[in-house]
Amino acid sequence: MNIAIYARKSRLSEKGESIQNQINACKAYVNMQYPDSDITIFEDEGFSGGNTDRPQFNILQSQIKKRKFDVLISYKLDRISRNISDFSNFVDMLDSYKCSYVSLKEQFDTSTPMGRAMMYILAVFAQLERETISERIVDNFTGLASTGRFLGAIPPEGYDKVKIEYIDKNGTSKKYNILKINKEESERVKFIFDKYLEWQSINKIQGYCMQNRITNRNGKDYKCISIRRLLTHPIYMTADSLAYEYLANKGVKIAVPKEKFDGKHGISILRRTKLASNATYYTDYSEWIVSVGEHEPLISSENWIKVQDIIEARKSLTIRRPIGKKGLLSSLLRCKKCGSYMRPSSISGDRFYYCCEKKEDSKRTLCDLKNARGDKLDREIISSLKSMLFDENSQITDFDVIKSRTNLLDYDLQKQLTQVEKKIKETDTVIKSLVHKVAATENKTLLSYITSEIENLDKEIKTLKLKKINIIEKINSCDVKFTNISIALKAVEKIRNGAIDIEIKTPEQLLEVRNIIKDVVDRIEYDGKNAQIFLKSF
Repeated sequence: MNIAIYARKSRLSEKGESIQNQINACKAYVNMQYPDSDITIFEDEGFSGGNTDRPQFNILQSQIKKRKFDVLISYKLDRISRNISDFSNFVDMLDSYKCSYVSLKEQFDTSTPMGRAMMYILAVFAQLERETISERIVDNFTGLASTGRFLGAIPPEGYDKVKIEYIDKNGTSKKYNILKINKEESERVKFIFDKYLEWQSINKIQGYCMQNRITNRNGKDYKCISIRRLLTHPIYMTADSLAYEYLANKGVKIAVPKEKFDGKHGISILRRTKLASNATYYTDYSEWIVSVGEHEPLISSENWIKVQDIIEARKSLTIRRPIGKKGLLSSLLRCKKCGSYMRPSSISGDRFYYCCEKKEDSKRTLCDLKNARGDKLDREIISSLKSMLFDENSQITDFDVIKSRTNLLDYDLQKQLTQVEKKIKETDTVIKSLVHKVAATENKTLLSYITSEIENLDKEIKTLKLKKINIIEKINSCDVKFTNISIALKAVEKIRNGAIDIEIKTPEQLLEVRNIIKDVVDRIEYDGKNAQIFLKSF
């Protein structure tokens, strides 16, 4: 039986229902209910359940439509979606492609009518919970935003975060943050705004900064995306009547009256963010909450608005268009000279080239690596990879050995865990017995002896519990390693069976072949003449 496991977490964290905890729970269920099944894992970390636009979830859906899975399992129903409409459509899609769904936590199965009915009811409550939480957060944010204080963790470039202490009406000492101008950084911010008004090109600013060694506060090169974020950040704008009218017309929620826009302070803003394809972006104007901050502005409202108008007018020109069915090695191919990724460009029919990003962005000042003929390199890499995998002395032949060793280590750790848990239980029983003796005796010498023994046993239990935690961490590490090796071995089998030999005609086919290669290959380095493949190591 083919089983798919899907795990999702809205924030990048190992607390609570972490991605790995969800996967481990689902795998344990599979081993109990569907032994000897093939398991494929899909995970989206940092993505909300409010919508279904998630990378791995989209791949999961496409594979379900190809009837690759008999059962889909998730830790909880809301890992799939917190939107009743999306969830309902998804369950209908599963049903049409003969794929059952099991929610581990709620113990519901769509293969039964009662299970389907209860899942729909739970989905309604999941959506209600999401909307209630969202409303509460917005209300709290609105109240905080109206104070003008800085609510972010990291101040935007051009400012430093300063903590202000005060005594409230109850005599309690309180603290809050405001922004103060950082002279060196603020000059760079003003320079970028001025140059954009002059050149009207983010690419040109990026190239100029690279060529003239102008870096950000962390000493790293400015990228187009970071320059665009800087240019569109309202915090730099003067809060005056022109700014108020502009924001109000855009549908922004303004937390203070127009009179507060005095022309002396900057804009204070809360912009909700989302994650998509590992890139953060801001939601639309309707979800902004704006107030007037206590900080000095860097850019006049007139110039800031001019910049937004230019960016909007040039939107179609500044976004890099998808490469379609070209660039099989994207996200794998690196420049050996500077370590940057190499991206496909200069497409003409079937011919295209991989170019070093740093070379292109810096106009050859920071790197001058020769471009790679992409269509030829793709074919060469596929041929070389197949040779490596069919070679009996290949590193891949070690994968099965490592997998077996990992299995044995996991078995040994499970045995150790059982022994430690048994010892903890036995020691705890002894302590309880001694406690009863303490209550029953009045002999001071015996009481002192028993108390000392209890203290020693308590220390022993603490040591055993620490040992237990350490063993569990090692078991989890084995699970991850075992899963990764299994994925790599499946990819090897697919490659050996010709899965990457297809003629790529669509972006979907490109993505599918690239993902198979990425399951086996860690990176590919190009030195201007030759490319070297580095397989994954475990």
